Amino acid sequence: MTEQEWMASSDPDAMLSALVTPDFCDSLPSRLYPLEQRIRLFAAACCRRIWGLLSHPGSRAAVEHAENMAEESPRNHWPDQHWRLAEEVIDACTDLASRRAASAALTAVQVRMIRPREMMFAFHEFSPEANPPIQPEEVFGYAAKTANHCRCAVGLAASPDRGHETLLAEQAVQASLLRCIFGNPFKASPRIDTAWLRWNDGTVARLARSIYDERLFGDMGVLHDALLDAGCDEQGMLNHCKGPVHVRGCWVLDLLLNRE
Repeated sequence: MTEQEWMASSDPDAMLSALVTPDFCDSLPSRLYPLEQRIRLFAAACCRRIWGLLSHPGSRAAVEHAENMAEESPRNHWPDQHWRLAEEVIDACTDLASRRAASAALTAVQVRMIRPREMMFAFHEFSPEANPPIQPEEVFGYAAKTANHCRCAVGLAASPDRGHETLLAEQAVQASLLRCIFGNPFKASPRIDTAWLRWNDGTVARLARSIYDERLFGDMGVLHDALLDAGCDEQGMLNHCKGPVHVRGCWVLDLLLNRE
């Protein structure tokens, strides 16, 4: 996939396939499991898009837990009783749309393929040497499955004559979610000028923190204006702030909050 194709794509599966390569994994910031953390946030963002279809508290709890795992540590996996609850929610669904939605929520916390429970509890401190990072092809399969469940749920919940059209529209939004979280992987991330963060008694930093913590993504336009006033001339950041889709893991917010 070329840079132009990435920026214009409406196919999240193709984008994930282009992203999840060994070279790209190695290029991400050097912290434990960075790709897994970003992919978890993508999966959770897809599920947040179908929040209204997640009618059972157990399904919503699964999504929230997926986000918490991404924010904290891969060691924070769900207790067995919660897995059983989530599976019972799926079994209790009476229509295909809600069943797909519940399946998406459960899939959003299923990244255990190479970290068995018995291995996880054997280590007090995790390191790539003791417990290798998740492999590229496994991340792709997990993320693709979650996204597919979500867009199918949306399509099934639509009217019969609009189902396929609605599914494709949701698929395009999922592509935008990937661009929000991963930015443009063909270019290096811009450098943050600390003068932007100090401007007007830290207005930019405060805005970024409130948007992130309180999910005030509708205020990204306000952040755009504050960055301009602070002297920011990074067009990629400014253009993204004006974009239509923003979620937890947004690459601009991560840069401003030093979460990279």
